[in-house]
Amino acid sequence: MFDSASTGRLENGLSGTGAFVYENSYWLVVISFLWTIGSLFVVTIGPVTLGAYVAIRNLDSDRNRVEPRRVLAVVRRQFVPATVFGLLPPLFLSISAGYLYSLSGGITALRLGLGLATFYTGLYLSLVMMPTFVALADGQTGGEAVRTGVRWVAANPTIAMLVGLLTLGVLLVTVVFSVAFVLLYAGAAFSIQVRLVDDVGET
Repeated sequence: MFDSASTGRLENGLSGTGAFVYENSYWLVVISFLWTIGSLFVVTIGPVTLGAYVAIRNLDSDRNRVEPRRVLAVVRRQFVPATVFGLLPPLFLSISAGYLYSLSGGITALRLGLGLATFYTGLYLSLVMMPTFVALADGQTGGEAVRTGVRWVAANPTIAMLVGLLTLGVLLVTVVFSVAFVLLYAGAAFSIQVRLVDDVGET
């Protein structure tokens, strides 16, 4: 069960996010559309996600505008770690799905154990990648960024899970309306993640 202190911190972190999304709705729609198109190639999920994070960073600054050259410069510089980090969660979740699907042919302890282990690994990596991509967007190297991500999740496990559930909620709501997913998911979900990772910090 989520403790009231963690829930309060999450609510405080979310307090300005709605206004941010509303005030920057045009750019967030553009970001969402480009992210959706870029992610169709699967292997590009990491770089386009990093680009979306950097663009949101631009909007959430004093300049309050997206700077394409800066976005592309960061993505080029961090292309390799972003690609690897972007593929890790779906890789483990796909492996887990394969093991769990194989249970339809007969349940064995080994298959069940491997399916659950890879599922929880994929879930954990999904949570770690949120602060990791924020750190990459801020210019940290791949190794530094993933250590930042691990520390953030370790320091804020409840909030990390809440943010993950909130991201999943945004996904489910927008998937119901396919056009909404294309135009809203990435901008809204990544805005929540970027702002909460900053607001909560490592405690």
